[in-house]
Amino acid sequence: MKHLLKIFFFLTILILSACNKDIKQNISPFNGSVLKTLVDQSLHGDSSSGDKLRGLFTFVAKDFSTYNNIFIDSIQVNKNKFYSILVENQNPLYNLFAIIDRNKKLYLKDESLNGYLNSNWKKSGSKIFAVVDESFRSKDVIMLDRISYYSIDSLGVSLVFRQFTKIKTPQKEADQIIVFVSDSSIHTEIFDSSASSKPEKDIFRFNVSKNKYLSSKNKFDTLVVSEVNRLNIDANEPQIVDYQSIRHLIDETNNLVKVDSSTLINDNDFEIKFDNQWKKLGGYTIANLLKKEMKGFKFINTKIGAGISMFKITPNDSLEGYFDKTLIIQTNGKKTQRETEEFDDTKNRYKLFEYSCPAKKIILILEAPKATYENYRDIFNNIFKSFKVKC
Repeated sequence: MKHLLKIFFFLTILILSACNKDIKQNISPFNGSVLKTLVDQSLHGDSSSGDKLRGLFTFVAKDFSTYNNIFIDSIQVNKNKFYSILVENQNPLYNLFAIIDRNKKLYLKDESLNGYLNSNWKKSGSKIFAVVDESFRSKDVIMLDRISYYSIDSLGVSLVFRQFTKIKTPQKEADQIIVFVSDSSIHTEIFDSSASSKPEKDIFRFNVSKNKYLSSKNKFDTLVVSEVNRLNIDANEPQIVDYQSIRHLIDETNNLVKVDSSTLINDNDFEIKFDNQWKKLGGYTIANLLKKEMKGFKFINTKIGAGISMFKITPNDSLEGYFDKTLIIQTNGKKTQRETEEFDDTKNRYKLFEYSCPAKKIILILEAPKATYENYRDIFNNIFKSFKVKC
């Protein structure tokens, strides 16, 4: 009897070990191939795949699946792995460039791209860029190329440089070549087929407060706009020029949502006090933790790895529409403040605040590494105490 029990026990261990091995083998690691499959299935309407890539796709339309290509690429930044997603659609309204990490956290989503697309990674100085090239037509006969640089670091991703690089019309052809990229500037040379002189030069210097490379002259974009406006041509192909043309292209007049200008935040909406270690990023896309992305500001302190994001919502809106957390109410006269408890993910600690008065509401999101949060808690508290909504 004891002998039979030993045999039964031994067989049970073997079966459980084999099952456990099978389970481990069936768990696929997340990589570029897995991500491409999830994107493809999401584009074809698979809700399970779409849920795993929450926030990635804005539009839902029957022609969303008619894409030309899906490009997936990756890069290691410090200890995190980032993936770029480029979807080139037959309808440019559905073109998409996005960056997520290995945990499928969405860092950036850009739906403003045109025509045929390509992307790659570029390292220059201490910066790492995702670079996207576009080739498209305007007014049927004007060929245009454009390039975009997205800066990526541990605090987020943002569009820092966008310029036309080529224009070709029946009468003219010109190119802008990027010849040098550094942390502080981007240098270009402009070649014009109608001019016999040496190429012109332009310099785009990095503006810390706007988080962009900017030129005071912006020579090539000025040339492109001038040439496009000069050609008085009636286009046969549909052109995206205003809200009505988008409605016509998407053919979903009942479901489109207009951009509400009342949610565009500016410096006149608030007061806040930072020391000189904090840098302000304007026009920042805020997507982390939110149900839908918003445009606003982000203040970063690279020394301690902390960031405070800020965006505005309408007076009748509330933070619950953007985030699933319970808020604690604190009232001070006519102004109301609500906040969440502190909460963590595997790396960071977060806290959200909603400040409001009868005329407006502003949301602030604090994120910092857990150790940093504890060490600089008093500094964070003083920053939020200094915040005031201007009503």
